[in-house]
Amino acid sequence: MNQQERKLNQGQLNVLMKLYKFRFSSRELVADSLGKKNSTTIYSKLDILVKHGYVAKHFEPNYKLEGRPAEYYLLPKALRYLIEHNPPDGLDDKTIKNSYKDKQASTAFIKHCLNIYALHNQLVKLYNDLQFFTRRELTIYDYFPSQLPDGFLSIKVDGQTRRFFLELIATETPPFAVDRRLRQLVEYHENDDWSVTDLPFPAILCVCETGAVERRFRKQVTRLSYRSDTDILLYTTTKPALLSSQQGDDAIWSNVTEPEVLHSIKTLIVNP
Repeated sequence: MNQQERKLNQGQLNVLMKLYKFRFSSRELVADSLGKKNSTTIYSKLDILVKHGYVAKHFEPNYKLEGRPAEYYLLPKALRYLIEHNPPDGLDDKTIKNSYKDKQASTAFIKHCLNIYALHNQLVKLYNDLQFFTRRELTIYDYFPSQLPDGFLSIKVDGQTRRFFLELIATETPPFAVDRRLRQLVEYHENDDWSVTDLPFPAILCVCETGAVERRFRKQVTRLSYRSDTDILLYTTTKPALLSSQQGDDAIWSNVTEPEVLHSIKTLIVNP
């Protein structure tokens, strides 16, 4: 380490690790995931990290009028620091090279990252024994789909571990992109790449940004099922339903083939 380089304390390092995991974040999301009721202390840490070139702050003039918080992301200096001091899963030179693109990230992509972070924070509150892995953490495993899911979840139910792929369907996602993603998952399942794990194929949790998106998604799945013979288990809910859920037993999930029947995540049927 360069002698002139600032040594970060554990609190600052924790912030870097969260930003690495989710790529983009607001200070409120970081504070929430670190169990801080007040985001002021996180703001001071972020301010120092920005000042010393570890983190960049993205804030447009219209954000204040829209009530939209500033967005933060790691700079290459921070990624190199993590490699030297506390390398997380998936962090390598390729990650650093790709991080130079974050400055030009689209509004839709940033929003997607923030939404995934918000879903993560809610899920870990609802389920103490839940593990949540993001795309960046999954890159080291070659048996996942080439286009990685938005998240990979594992949760213990009655002593048994259940596993899920998580997909977020945003309002602005065009139908053709959703259809393409469904086909990719079907092809991945049919290629049997997951079999190297000797584990049941994960069910897929699809969080739709709105009820209208959920209804449209179900129709697309129905059309696809006519053209594909697959036994993938797909469950849907909406982002508002998940974020407003008060306890893990809340029945907010439904199988795309039985939308009228609601289940909690712990009672979902999974592959044997």
